[in-house]
Amino acid sequence: MPPACRPSQLLVCALFLTVTASPAVALQPTGADSPVIVYESTNTLEETVARVTQAAQGNNFRIVRRQTLDFGLVPARQESTRQAVLYFCDFGFLHEALKIERRIGLFLPCQVNVVQRGSRVFVITPNPKVLSRAFFDNPALDRLCDRLQESYTAIGTESTL
Repeated sequence: MPPACRPSQLLVCALFLTVTASPAVALQPTGADSPVIVYESTNTLEETVARVTQAAQGNNFRIVRRQTLDFGLVPARQESTRQAVLYFCDFGFLHEALKIERRIGLFLPCQVNVVQRGSRVFVITPNPKVLSRAFFDNPALDRLCDRLQESYTAIGTESTL
C-alpha cells in the first residue's frame, strides 16, 4: 500500500487524480496558467514512458519509481495498465528548495503522469508556478518553481516530439 496523502497534499492529489483518471475530464494541451500541463504524444504509452524517463534523466533528475496511477486504490490485479506515474527528483534542487520553504514537499517528489485514453496518449505534469503562487507567498520559492516549471516543460516537450 502506498503512503496516504498528507492533509497538505490532498488538494494536489485530488486535482491530479481527477484530471488524469476521470474519463469525464477532456484532456487536451493546456496553457501556462493551468494548474496542470498536458502534452499529447504520438507514441504508445510504453514508448512515451521510456521517453519521459530519458527526458527526466537528461534534465538532471533521478527516477525514484514508476507505478500505476491507481496503485493501492484497487487490488493489484485490477490496476490500470493505461496509466503510469513516474516519480523523479533532482536532490540538489530539493535541498535548495527545502532551505527556502519546508512545505515544498507538497510538490515532491516530482511526477509525470502518462495516460492513455483510447488511441491517444497524454503526458501530464503539475504546474509548479501556478501551485506555488496558489499555496505560498514566497518570492524566493516562486523563482525555484519557475526553474522547476522550465524542467517540466523540457521533459514534456522532449518526451512528446
